[in-house]
Amino acid sequence: MGCPDKHTLTGSGRVNVGFFSSSAVAEAEASALVKTRAETDAGLAFNKFECEGRLCTKKSMGPVTVTPGAVWSSRTTLLGLLASLFWAEWRYEGKADYTWSVEVTCYGEHSPLLDPFQESFTVDAAIRSNQVFTIASGWLNNIFSWIGFGRGCADWADWIRSWIYREGWDTKGVRPRICWYWVHWWFITQHQVVVITMPDGQEYVLDPYTDPVHPVRDKGQYEKLYGKLHCSD
Repeated sequence: MGCPDKHTLTGSGRVNVGFFSSSAVAEAEASALVKTRAETDAGLAFNKFECEGRLCTKKSMGPVTVTPGAVWSSRTTLLGLLASLFWAEWRYEGKADYTWSVEVTCYGEHSPLLDPFQESFTVDAAIRSNQVFTIASGWLNNIFSWIGFGRGCADWADWIRSWIYREGWDTKGVRPRICWYWVHWWFITQHQVVVITMPDGQEYVLDPYTDPVHPVRDKGQYEKLYGKLHCSD
Protein backbone atom coordinates (compact mmCIF):
# COMPACT_ATOMS: atom_id res chain seq x y z
CA MET A 1 0.00 0.00 0.00
CA GLY A 2 3.08 2.25 0.17
CA CYS A 3 2.19 3.40 3.66
CA PRO A 4 4.04 4.81 5.53
CA ASP A 5 5.80 6.77 2.80
CA LYS A 6 8.84 8.97 3.44
CA HIS A 7 9.89 12.15 1.62
CA THR A 8 12.84 14.49 2.08
CA LEU A 9 12.23 18.22 1.79
CA THR A 10 15.19 20.55 1.21
CA GLY A 11 15.74 24.27 0.92
CA SER A 12 18.14 27.13 1.37
CA GLY A 13 18.06 30.66 2.68
CA ARG A 14 19.96 33.67 3.89
CA VAL A 15 19.87 35.63 7.13
CA ASN A 16 20.18 39.41 6.82
CA VAL A 17 20.47 41.27 10.12
CA GLY A 18 21.74 44.70 11.09
CA PHE A 19 23.00 47.11 12.01
CA PHE A 20 26.07 46.70 14.25
CA SER A 21 29.15 48.66 15.13
CA SER A 22 31.62 45.98 13.96
CA SER A 23 31.74 43.31 11.29
CA ALA A 24 32.52 40.61 13.87
CA VAL A 25 29.39 41.36 15.88
CA ALA A 26 27.25 41.53 12.73
CA GLU A 27 28.49 38.13 11.53
CA ALA A 28 27.99 36.58 14.98
CA GLU A 29 24.41 37.86 15.16
CA ALA A 30 23.64 36.51 11.68
CA SER A 31 25.11 33.10 12.53
CA ALA A 32 23.07 32.91 15.72
CA LEU A 33 19.83 33.23 13.74
CA VAL A 34 20.59 30.53 11.16
CA LYS A 35 19.09 27.59 13.06
CA THR A 36 15.84 29.40 13.89
CA ARG A 37 15.37 30.71 10.36
CA ALA A 38 16.09 27.29 8.82
CA GLU A 39 13.62 25.54 11.12
CA THR A 40 10.99 28.16 10.29
CA ASP A 41 11.54 27.62 6.55
CA ALA A 42 11.28 23.85 7.00
CA GLY A 43 8.07 24.21 9.00
CA LEU A 44 6.48 26.36 6.31
CA ALA A 45 7.49 23.84 3.63
CA PHE A 46 6.03 21.02 5.75
CA ASN A 47 2.72 22.87 6.08
CA LYS A 48 2.47 23.24 2.29
CA PHE A 49 3.49 19.66 1.55
CA GLU A 50 0.67 17.35 0.42
CA CYS A 51 1.05 13.59 0.79
CA GLU A 52 0.56 11.95 -2.59
CA GLY A 53 -0.19 8.45 -1.32
CA ARG A 54 -3.82 7.61 -1.96
CA LEU A 55 -4.25 6.12 1.51
CA CYS A 56 -1.47 7.98 3.35
CA THR A 57 -3.25 11.21 4.13
CA LYS A 58 -1.61 12.19 7.43
CA LYS A 59 1.92 13.51 7.85
CA SER A 60 4.58 13.99 10.51
CA MET A 61 7.80 15.98 10.48
CA GLY A 62 11.20 14.77 11.65
CA PRO A 63 14.10 16.85 13.02
CA VAL A 64 15.49 19.58 10.79
CA THR A 65 19.10 19.21 9.63
CA VAL A 66 20.73 22.64 9.20
CA THR A 67 23.99 23.18 7.31
CA PRO A 68 25.52 26.65 7.78
CA GLY A 69 27.10 28.28 4.74
CA ALA A 70 29.08 31.44 4.11
CA VAL A 71 29.00 34.21 6.73
CA TRP A 72 30.04 37.77 5.97
CA SER A 73 29.21 41.39 6.66
CA SER A 74 28.74 44.50 4.60
CA ARG A 75 28.54 48.23 5.18
CA THR A 76 27.87 49.31 1.60
CA THR A 77 24.23 48.31 1.15
CA LEU A 78 21.74 51.14 0.84
CA LEU A 79 20.26 50.41 4.26
CA GLY A 80 23.73 50.05 5.72
CA LEU A 81 24.78 53.44 4.40
CA LEU A 82 21.61 55.02 5.76
CA ALA A 83 22.26 53.44 9.16
CA SER A 84 25.85 54.67 9.10
CA LEU A 85 24.66 58.15 8.24
CA PHE A 86 22.15 58.07 11.10
CA TRP A 87 24.67 56.85 13.69
CA ALA A 88 27.51 58.97 12.26
CA GLU A 89 29.74 55.88 12.15
CA TRP A 90 30.10 52.77 10.05
CA ARG A 91 27.35 50.24 10.69
CA TYR A 92 27.54 46.65 9.46
CA GLU A 93 24.88 44.26 8.19
CA GLY A 94 25.48 40.58 8.93
CA LYS A 95 24.68 37.88 6.36
CA ALA A 96 24.68 34.10 6.67
CA ASP A 97 23.69 31.46 4.12
CA TYR A 98 22.29 28.06 5.05
CA THR A 99 20.66 24.93 3.69
CA TRP A 100 18.22 22.63 5.43
CA SER A 101 16.57 19.24 5.01
CA VAL A 102 13.81 17.42 6.84
CA GLU A 103 12.15 14.02 6.48
CA VAL A 104 8.37 13.94 6.18
CA THR A 105 6.49 10.72 6.87
CA CYS A 106 3.10 10.19 5.26
CA TYR A 107 0.93 7.63 7.00
CA GLY A 108 -2.66 6.53 7.31
CA GLU A 109 -4.87 4.91 9.90
CA HIS A 110 -6.95 2.80 7.57
CA SER A 111 -9.49 0.14 8.32
CA PRO A 112 -8.03 -3.32 9.10
CA LEU A 113 -10.38 -4.79 6.49
CA LEU A 114 -9.00 -2.54 3.75
CA ASP A 115 -5.82 -4.51 3.03
CA PRO A 116 -7.51 -7.75 1.89
CA PHE A 117 -10.31 -5.80 0.20
CA GLN A 118 -7.90 -3.63 -1.79
CA GLU A 119 -5.75 -6.57 -2.82
CA SER A 120 -8.72 -8.52 -4.18
CA PHE A 121 -10.46 -5.52 -5.78
CA THR A 122 -7.32 -4.19 -7.51
CA VAL A 123 -6.69 -7.55 -9.19
CA ASP A 124 -10.25 -8.00 -10.45
CA ALA A 125 -10.56 -4.35 -11.53
CA ALA A 126 -7.35 -4.64 -13.55
CA ILE A 127 -8.64 -7.78 -15.26
CA ARG A 128 -11.90 -6.08 -16.18
CA SER A 129 -10.07 -2.96 -17.37
CA ASN A 130 -8.19 -5.11 -19.88
CA GLN A 131 -11.37 -6.84 -21.00
CA VAL A 132 -13.81 -3.98 -21.56
CA PHE A 133 -13.75 -1.86 -24.67
CA THR A 134 -12.75 1.76 -24.10
CA ILE A 135 -12.87 4.03 -27.13
CA ALA A 136 -11.47 7.13 -25.40
CA SER A 137 -10.66 8.33 -21.90
CA GLY A 138 -12.30 10.43 -19.21
CA TRP A 139 -15.48 12.38 -19.94
CA LEU A 140 -15.08 11.80 -23.71
CA ASN A 141 -15.38 8.06 -23.23
CA ASN A 142 -18.53 8.63 -21.16
CA ILE A 143 -20.08 10.51 -24.06
CA PHE A 144 -19.30 7.64 -26.44
CA SER A 145 -20.66 5.14 -23.92
CA TRP A 146 -24.01 6.96 -23.93
CA ILE A 147 -24.46 6.01 -27.59
CA GLY A 148 -23.26 2.44 -27.16
CA PHE A 149 -19.49 2.65 -27.66
CA GLY A 150 -17.28 1.51 -24.79
CA ARG A 151 -17.96 1.32 -21.06
CA GLY A 152 -18.35 4.53 -19.09
CA CYS A 153 -18.07 5.35 -15.39
CA ALA A 154 -21.73 4.48 -14.72
CA ASP A 155 -21.16 0.98 -16.06
CA TRP A 156 -18.07 0.70 -13.87
CA ALA A 157 -20.03 1.82 -10.80
CA ASP A 158 -22.66 -0.88 -11.44
CA TRP A 159 -19.94 -3.48 -11.88
CA ILE A 160 -18.27 -2.45 -8.60
CA ARG A 161 -21.50 -2.81 -6.64
CA SER A 162 -22.15 -6.22 -8.18
CA TRP A 163 -18.58 -7.28 -7.43
CA ILE A 164 -18.90 -6.33 -3.76
CA TYR A 165 -22.05 -8.45 -3.34
CA ARG A 166 -20.74 -11.28 -5.48
CA GLU A 167 -17.53 -11.56 -3.47
CA GLY A 168 -19.42 -11.40 -0.18
CA TRP A 169 -17.91 -8.18 1.14
CA ASP A 170 -21.34 -6.94 2.18
CA THR A 171 -21.55 -9.83 4.66
CA LYS A 172 -18.31 -8.51 6.22
CA GLY A 173 -19.82 -5.07 6.79
CA VAL A 174 -18.72 -3.24 3.63
CA ARG A 175 -21.50 -0.89 2.52
CA PRO A 176 -21.33 0.53 -1.05
CA ARG A 177 -23.01 3.68 -2.34
CA ILE A 178 -23.12 5.21 -5.81
CA CYS A 179 -21.66 8.73 -5.69
CA TRP A 180 -20.74 11.39 -8.22
CA TYR A 181 -19.11 14.78 -8.68
CA TRP A 182 -19.58 17.45 -11.33
CA VAL A 183 -16.92 17.32 -14.04
CA HIS A 184 -17.86 20.23 -16.29
CA TRP A 185 -20.61 22.58 -15.23
CA TRP A 186 -20.78 24.01 -18.74
CA PHE A 187 -21.57 20.54 -20.09
CA ILE A 188 -23.53 19.38 -17.01
CA THR A 189 -21.77 16.03 -16.82
CA GLN A 190 -21.04 13.84 -13.80
CA HIS A 191 -18.42 11.28 -12.95
CA GLN A 192 -19.73 8.29 -11.02
CA VAL A 193 -17.76 6.32 -8.46
CA VAL A 194 -18.56 3.96 -5.60
CA VAL A 195 -17.89 4.96 -2.01
CA ILE A 196 -17.59 2.14 0.51
CA THR A 197 -18.09 2.48 4.24
CA MET A 198 -16.14 0.00 6.35
CA PRO A 199 -17.50 -1.49 9.59
CA ASP A 200 -15.42 1.02 11.57
CA GLY A 201 -16.99 3.94 9.68
CA GLN A 202 -14.01 4.84 7.48
CA GLU A 203 -14.86 5.68 3.87
CA TYR A 204 -12.97 5.00 0.65
CA VAL A 205 -13.58 5.77 -3.01
CA LEU A 206 -13.44 3.03 -5.64
CA ASP A 207 -12.62 4.53 -9.03
CA PRO A 208 -10.84 2.06 -11.34
CA TYR A 209 -12.27 3.94 -14.32
CA THR A 210 -9.94 6.88 -13.56
CA ASP A 211 -6.97 4.89 -12.25
CA PRO A 212 -7.07 1.09 -12.68
CA VAL A 213 -3.61 0.73 -11.11
CA HIS A 214 -4.60 2.50 -7.87
CA PRO A 215 -8.38 2.17 -7.75
CA VAL A 216 -8.86 2.73 -4.00
CA ARG A 217 -8.47 6.17 -2.41
CA ASP A 218 -9.22 7.84 0.88
CA LYS A 219 -12.51 9.73 0.49
CA GLY A 220 -11.26 12.96 2.02
CA GLN A 221 -8.21 13.08 -0.21
CA TYR A 222 -10.27 12.19 -3.27
CA GLU A 223 -12.62 15.11 -2.65
CA LYS A 224 -9.66 17.47 -2.35
CA LEU A 225 -8.62 16.45 -5.84
CA TYR A 226 -11.96 16.27 -7.63
CA GLY A 227 -14.54 18.10 -5.53
CA LYS A 228 -17.37 17.19 -3.21
CA LEU A 229 -19.04 13.83 -3.77
CA HIS A 230 -22.83 13.54 -3.80
CA CYS A 231 -24.06 10.12 -2.75
CA SER A 232 -27.33 8.25 -2.97
CA ASP A 233 -28.51 6.20 -0.03
